[in-house]
Amino acid sequence: MKRVRLAMVALFGFMLFGLLAHTPTGPRVYNRGAPKRPVSTQGTRRDRPIQSKLATDPAAPSTAPTDPPPPADPLPTSTAAVTTATVEYPPAVRPSKPPPPSWGTLLLLPRTSANDSPSCLDGSPFGFNYRLSSHGSTRWTFTLPGGGWCHTLAECASWTSESLGSSKKWGEPGTGAGKGTAWGESPQGHSCEAADHNCVYLKYCDGGSFSGARPGSIVVPMPNKPNVTLYFRGLRNFDAAVAWALRHGLDRATEVVLTGISAGGLATLVHLDRLASRLPTGCRVRGLPIDGFFISRPSYLGQASRFEANFRNMVRTMRITGGPGGALPRACVADNPEAPEKCLLSAVLQSYVRTPFFLMQTKFDQWQLANVVGLPWSNCIISNHNADCNSTESTQQQPHVLTFARELLDDLAPLISSAAERGNSGFVSSCICHYRCPYGNLTMPSGGPSATAFFEAWLQGEPGANGRFLVDGSKYPNGDGALLKLPSSGLSPLYAQSCTPLSKNRAGTTN
Repeated sequence: MKRVRLAMVALFGFMLFGLLAHTPTGPRVYNRGAPKRPVSTQGTRRDRPIQSKLATDPAAPSTAPTDPPPPADPLPTSTAAVTTATVEYPPAVRPSKPPPPSWGTLLLLPRTSANDSPSCLDGSPFGFNYRLSSHGSTRWTFTLPGGGWCHTLAECASWTSESLGSSKKWGEPGTGAGKGTAWGESPQGHSCEAADHNCVYLKYCDGGSFSGARPGSIVVPMPNKPNVTLYFRGLRNFDAAVAWALRHGLDRATEVVLTGISAGGLATLVHLDRLASRLPTGCRVRGLPIDGFFISRPSYLGQASRFEANFRNMVRTMRITGGPGGALPRACVADNPEAPEKCLLSAVLQSYVRTPFFLMQTKFDQWQLANVVGLPWSNCIISNHNADCNSTESTQQQPHVLTFARELLDDLAPLISSAAERGNSGFVSSCICHYRCPYGNLTMPSGGPSATAFFEAWLQGEPGANGRFLVDGSKYPNGDGALLKLPSSGLSPLYAQSCTPLSKNRAGTTN
């Protein structure tokens, strides 16, 4: 019995020792009425700050997204009636290798304010096609397309149903949508694409050569139709496109060419100095206006010039002004305070353009023969068809074709005589064409470089090209018939790409 009691005492002592050996030293705190679980004395989960491993471990990868810095205001503060706004542009697409020929990417700029956003005539977003260089080129080309002008409120209202007045007709953004090949309208635009430079093709939808600056909007009553609200933001459109480019490499540009055709050629002369003033010091800026030298003269019937009167209406309607907030050169407006529309006439405007440019022009401009001289499209000289050149009407009209050519050369004389001093050059053809003249292979009747080759030589500063104009001295159209070797395009008369076939019945051959 004694042995049994000693064994039980020893077993109890052993169990007590083991229990004491495994008891933790710190106190345990329990919540009353809650399940028996330990709670930190530092406070509850809601009370204490939450520490992330990313914030405390310097070796941890930072996968949390960061907010990008807010973009700058895309519009210049010097423009009149500008409301500062922050715009988030879609990211630019930069190809990893030279892309194949295409229309580029269509980008519509966001609308930031009802009073100052870049806009087409109908208030839809303005945009442009672009292609950025795949190898980081610092050379840029801006192309301004043509399309004519709308001179009155009613005419501009009618444009809102077309691609020239509304981006709703362009197609989907982010694609190559757009009417026609973006770069093919200009030899320099095509060269830009082929060389994998940075190319920007501004869409034309303001009706005023990118020059209108009327604040707000204006409602136009339409007979038997809903009223149309118009926006004249052409200058804002141009400035916004340049601002976008400055955010995507234009601020590091070493060479920039501004080119345009027809109404875009006139816009090139209007905006060349404006563009140059926004580029870095040392950047080489040049202009290439094509078929954009417009003159004012009475019609062949002796009527007053409709061209200048139309520009007068356009300047007033769209509020095209001079100075920092306007498109026209300030000095030109100061010299013509009673008639600022004269600053849109190329013969007047060219003398105020300080940045060197190369003029591609034909002295038998087909569009001007029809719309300035007033010759009907049935006239055999400008129709590019087998119209009757022996009719009494055509015979009476033919001398006016030659008179127009002489007057255009007279207006060009100051530009040509000052070319060496100002660094300008040019190529003046006798081809009857407009907008898509074949300057890529068009030479003087006696031969020599094509218009495009001569421009490239001037652009590269080759000896003999600077300060020099090549002018076709032929009295009659199409080099007196020597340019008939150019192939016919089969396009409509307004967009003829070849010189009009010239027979012995053509203008002036019997005079």
